[in-house]
Amino acid sequence: MTRRSPRKWNERLHSLYRWHRWLGVSASLFLIWLAVSGILINHASDLQLDARPVQSRAVVAQYGIHVDPPTISYAIGEHRVSEADGRLWWDASSLQEIPSPLLGAASLGRFWFAAGRDWLLLGNSEGEIIETLPQSALPHPVSSIGSIAERLCIRQDERQSCASLALDDWQPTDAPLQPALAGNTPPALAAAIAEQAHYRYVTWERLLRDLHSGRFFGSVGVLLIDAVAVIMIVLALSGLLLWLRYLARMRMRRRLSRKRPG
Repeated sequence: MTRRSPRKWNERLHSLYRWHRWLGVSASLFLIWLAVSGILINHASDLQLDARPVQSRAVVAQYGIHVDPPTISYAIGEHRVSEADGRLWWDASSLQEIPSPLLGAASLGRFWFAAGRDWLLLGNSEGEIIETLPQSALPHPVSSIGSIAERLCIRQDERQSCASLALDDWQPTDAPLQPALAGNTPPALAAAIAEQAHYRYVTWERLLRDLHSGRFFGSVGVLLIDAVAVIMIVLALSGLLLWLRYLARMRMRRRLSRKRPG
C-alpha cells in the first residue's frame, strides 16, 4: 500500500483553498442580498412593506396581472365614480372594497352617494367617505338609486325609499325618481384606474419574497438560488476540511517542538 506524497497532498489542499476563496468571492454578493432581504422579510409588518404597493410598471408587468378597466362610471360634478377590481374609485383613487357591484352614484348638493345591492355609502366633494351602510341598515335591497327633492333614494322593483343625508329616516315614497345615469368612462381615466389596480397586487413584501427565492425571474431565478445554496454547502464543507487540516498541522508542529532538544 502506497502512501500519498505530502507534496501532492499539499498541492490538492492549496487548490482546494483557491476554489474555496473564489467561490466565496463569487457568492458573497448573493449571500449579502439573501441576508438583507431575509431581514427585511422578517420585519415586513413592522416596516409596513406588506401594505406598500410597488409603483413600477416593469415590476408589475413581470407578474402578468390583468385588471379589466371600468367601462362605465357616474359623473359627480367634475369627478367620476366607478368600480374596478372589486373596489370603488373616485377618479383614479381607490376608496375601498365593495361587497357587490356598483349599481349607481349620484350627487346631492355638496355630497354624493353610491350603492350596490347590499350597501350604500355617502361621500363629500373631496372624495372622502363619510359613512357606509351595510344591508342591515337599509330598508330593502337596492336595484337602482336616485334622488327626489334633495333626498337620496333607493329602489327595488316596485319598492322605493328615501332618506335625508342623516341616513336614519328612511320613508317609502311613490314620487317619480330621478335616477343616477351612467356614462362611458374616459379612456385615459380607465387606463389610469387599471394601472393603479395592478399596483395593489404587488407589495414590497411580495416582491422581496419573490426576489429572495428567485421566483421573480421564473425557473431561471429558482435555479440560480439553488446554485447559490449548493455553493454555500461546498463552502461550508471545504472550509471545514481546511480547518481540520490546519488543526492537524498545528498539532504536528507542537509535537515536533516538544521533541526538539532544549
